[in-house]
Amino acid sequence: MGPLLRTPEQGADTLVWLAADDNEPLESNGRFWLDRRPRSIHKLPSTKKTDTPERRAQLWDWVVAAMD
Repeated sequence: MGPLLRTPEQGADTLVWLAADDNEPLESNGRFWLDRRPRSIHKLPSTKKTDTPERRAQLWDWVVAAMD
């Protein structure tokens, strides 16, 4: 966890940068950002293999149902 831990200021840096930048963040959507860089959403090969549009739709349907 060491490399991922941030002070409040460090943690807010990328969030503030994303909100204020007029270029790069607007060119992409649905990405994870850390230290002003987009990061992979898949840390393990097995999660990349199971990440399909159908599975994403199932997850979204579950979230919507859980909110009712």
